[in-house]
Amino acid sequence: MPFSTDRASYQRGSIGFPAVKLPGRIGRKRAVVEAGARRKAGDAAAAIELLAPVLMADEENAAANVEMARALHVLGDLEGAEEHYRRALRVELDYKLVVELAGVVGSAGRIKEAEELLGAALQMTEAVEGLDPGEALLVSATLAAGQGKNDAARKILDEIDAGVSGPDVRKFAQRLRERLS
Repeated sequence: MPFSTDRASYQRGSIGFPAVKLPGRIGRKRAVVEAGARRKAGDAAAAIELLAPVLMADEENAAANVEMARALHVLGDLEGAEEHYRRALRVELDYKLVVELAGVVGSAGRIKEAEELLGAALQMTEAVEGLDPGEALLVSATLAAGQGKNDAARKILDEIDAGVSGPDVRKFAQRLRERLS
């Protein structure tokens, strides 16, 4: 008899592999939240371990794809991060995700494509009230600085200063400005 019906055999898997319990919907949400906390605490590898079963159960889970992208970005896997940002964006178009994707694409050296994404993000801020254009401008300034275009970066930072960006964007803009001096 090739397949056993007893519980122990079932738990091991019918072909000798241990059974993998995929998380349910509530378990997936908890895993994504925990993965984000682990990534923020500096353990991106643990975040990936938490997210893998979630994405096996639902590869289109936007929140899990975003957290996976962020964890992979922290670990330097730009190609993997880009893939997961794009998966998330296929499910849910989100300004911040477009900006984060632009940062990853720019870090991979594809500056023109990153600038196009940032342009699209800035258009979103014109169409949707409440979006902070400073987030896209900050990534744009960072890309300019990374290319040695410090004067261009300063001009972009001036736009942030003249705008209505939130305190976090202003804080990061000030840090970048200090590094350019």
